[in-house]
Amino acid sequence: MNILMIGNGFDLEHDLPTQYVDFLKFVEKFSFTYRWVKNMPIELCTIDDEYLKLIFERPEYRNRVDALHIFTENNIWINHFNCAYKEHLVNRENWVDFESEISDVIQSMDELLKYYINIDKGGNENKTLESFYRNKLQNIGNFFSTESIMQKILELLIDLDKLIGALEIYIWDYIGSKRIQYYNPDIAQICPDKVLSFNYSDTYKILYAYNQKNIDYSYIHGKAENNISFFVDGAEADKEEIDLRIQKNADLNNMVLGIDEYLEEE
Repeated sequence: MNILMIGNGFDLEHDLPTQYVDFLKFVEKFSFTYRWVKNMPIELCTIDDEYLKLIFERPEYRNRVDALHIFTENNIWINHFNCAYKEHLVNRENWVDFESEISDVIQSMDELLKYYINIDKGGNENKTLESFYRNKLQNIGNFFSTESIMQKILELLIDLDKLIGALEIYIWDYIGSKRIQYYNPDIAQICPDKVLSFNYSDTYKILYAYNQKNIDYSYIHGKAENNISFFVDGAEADKEEIDLRIQKNADLNNMVLGIDEYLEEE
């Protein structure tokens, strides 16, 4: 039995922009274009990104625009990742790790929550410790009580669902629409029985095995698919309807983005 195991290096080798930094740059360009189109009359032909031009120009792609706007507008995680990326650039590091940033935020909130619970129970204050964790969370918000942290955790969970929804559209539609110029004949000769993929994308199947029906695929972190068909005129929907669509998308989406469990059960 031949098993082919692939990770993000496979997509990068095929010149696909599948790094998290690429996604952040796409979101920035989309947000700029969205505001531009909404606030002033423009010639859509002046949009320099062919994908963005397509989804803003063609009515049948309106669900992409609505979903991306709902998922990315004022998203806490995207704002935090952008701040972290800018901090990395200061150190000449052109990257950002979503999972690492998520882990740092959750663990800092957990430690700060334990600190406030200890104070509420009459424990000793440690202003240096409090300042340390609040400083690590400055891109997320200001917290001075257990209630404020718990409220923010709920917001973070919702925005994580929205982040994953936007990332799915990016991988499935934006990356999936790109014409791949690179082809590796050595990979084409492997003829695997099974493909074990750590990617959200379907690059191998599309490029090397589009006519092979006998390959068994396993996507360890899930696969990006079209789960936004119900996003029609989403920008004009009321908040309750938008929340329902976000939840429906989260239920359909099987992509895994997050950190290993370390918190106690409660």
